Amino acid sequence: MTAGNSAEAELIAEPRRSRRGLIVWGIVISVIIGFLLLIAFTVVPLLHVREVVKEFCNAPLVGQDPSVAAAQARTRTIETLGGAHRAAEELRSYLRSPICTDSETVPILFLLAGCGEHGVPTLISSLREQDPRVRRRAALSLRELRGEAASAVEELAACLRTEEDRGAKLALISAIGSCAAKDGLAEDALAPLLADGDPGFRCASAEALAVSGARRPETARALARLLADAKDSVAAAAGQALEVMGKDAQGCLSLVLAELKCAAPTRRLRAIRVLAATQSANRNLLGALEGSLSDKVARVRSASAEAIGAFGPTAVGCGPALRKALRDDKSIVRVAAAESLWRVTGETMPSVLTLIVEIRDSGSPARLKAIAALGSIGPPAHFAIKDLERLVDQDDEAGQAAREALDKIKKAQQEKQAKDKQPAEAPAK
Repeated sequence: MTAGNSAEAELIAEPRRSRRGLIVWGIVISVIIGFLLLIAFTVVPLLHVREVVKEFCNAPLVGQDPSVAAAQARTRTIETLGGAHRAAEELRSYLRSPICTDSETVPILFLLAGCGEHGVPTLISSLREQDPRVRRRAALSLRELRGEAASAVEELAACLRTEEDRGAKLALISAIGSCAAKDGLAEDALAPLLADGDPGFRCASAEALAVSGARRPETARALARLLADAKDSVAAAAGQALEVMGKDAQGCLSLVLAELKCAAPTRRLRAIRVLAATQSANRNLLGALEGSLSDKVARVRSASAEAIGAFGPTAVGCGPALRKALRDDKSIVRVAAAESLWRVTGETMPSVLTLIVEIRDSGSPARLKAIAALGSIGPPAHFAIKDLERLVDQDDEAGQAAREALDKIKKAQQEKQAKDKQPAEAPAK
C-alpha cells in the first residue's frame, strides 16, 4: 500500500472513531442521568420518609395520655406525608426498601392504621411476616380500622388457623371480631375457640363474637355453656355476647335458666340480664324472673324487676309480684319495681308515689335512679314535678338529673297537647 493510500485510509477511519466515542460518551451520560433520576425519585423520597418516621418514633408523649398523644402524632405524620392515600403509598414503599430497619416496622404499621382503607393491603401482607410482633401489630391495626378493613377478614381467619404465637393469635381474634361483617365468616373462625383449653382464647373469642354479632343457635349454646366457666372473665364475656345476640339466643334458654340456681350472685345476675335480652315470652322464663324477686341478694332482686319491665305488657302476669316488691326493704329494689310496674301494667299512682318517696330521701342510694324513672314515665308523673323542681337548683348529680327529668316530662306533655289539638281525620267515604 502506498503512502497516499495509507493517509486516505486514516482520513476515512477518523470519523468512525469519533462517532464511536460519541456513542460511548452518550451511554455514560445516560447512565449517570438515570442514576441521578433514580436517586431523585426513589432514594430521596425514601430518606424523607425515614426522617419522618424517625421523628414520629421520637415524638415526646410526656404530660398526656400516651394513646391520645400517639394518635395525635400519627395524624401529624400522615399530614406531613401528604395525606392518607399518599402516606400509605410512601410508607409501603419504605417498608419494602432495604433501608427500613426492624425497629421501624411496628411503628409504620401503626401509622398505616391512620391511613384508613388505603393502608389495608399493606397491613394484610404484613400478617404473614416472620416476626410475631409484626403480625400482632398488623392485626391490631386492622382491628382499629373496623369496617374499613372488612376485606381482611378472610386472610385474618386463615392466619388464625396457623398462628402459634399467643399474642399474635389474640390480636387476630380481636381483629376478626372488629372487622367482620355479619356474614357468618367471623362465627366460622371464632366459634371453635369457645371450647379452647386456653381461657384467654375463650374470653377473646366471646368478646369478638359480641362485637361481630353472632347469630347461629349453635354459637348461642356454646356461649351459654361458658356462663358456668371457671374463669369469671370468660363467663362475663359470654354473657355480654348472649345479650348482644338478644332474640337469637332464645334457643339456649334452658342453659341460662339453670344459672339462676347457681350459688354465686354474679352468675345469677348475668343470667337475668341475658334472659331480659332474649325478649322471649316463655312462661318458664317469666316465672323464673318472678321467683328471683325473692332472691336473698338485693342486686339480684333489683335486676329481676328491671328484666321483667323490659318485657312490657307481655309480663302483665308479674304485676302482683312487682307490687309486693314496692315494699322491699332495699331502695334499689323498690325503685326498679316501681318503674317496671308502670311499664308492665301502666299503673301510674303506686309507681310514682314510690319514686317520690325515694327522691325526697337525700340518703337513698337509688335516688338518682328514681329521678330518671320519673322522667321516663313522662306526663303521668306530673304530680312529681314540684318535688323535682325543689332539686333543680342543687349543684350536684341530683340537680342535674332533676333538670333532665323535668325536660323529658314537659317535652312529652307538649307533644301530647299538640297531638290532642290535631283535628281527627275525616272518615273515608
